[in-house]
Amino acid sequence: MIRQSGADSVIISADAVGRLLGLSSMSPTLGRVMEDLLTFGDGLEVAERELLVSEVGMPPQSLPDQVIAVVRDEKVYRYFDPVVALLARGDRLVVVRPAKELPWAPRPGTHNEDLAVDEEG
Repeated sequence: MIRQSGADSVIISADAVGRLLGLSSMSPTLGRVMEDLLTFGDGLEVAERELLVSEVGMPPQSLPDQVIAVVRDEKVYRYFDPVVALLARGDRLVVVRPAKELPWAPRPGTHNEDLAVDEEG
């Protein structure tokens, strides 16, 4: 019903809780890390950000943020997919990073760095 209303994705909370419970029963440590990722504003966060000009042509694994996926041409690729072996203008990154900006982990794009976005028009 929700997809028919136009939603791109649907998260069923019972399924998500079941997966987290199953993961936690197999590995309490992994369960705590996943809970951390799901808790807003504290510890770790999953975020999407623009690619910086200085990052164009680099492999995702070489960036300060922990890249877990690259969005290119509206398609999501895992960081190890050969299609995104080198980052390109217009890419967006899905990263895991500290929830709060720290001196040793600045948020890219928040300190007047140039973004590597394609100019349209």
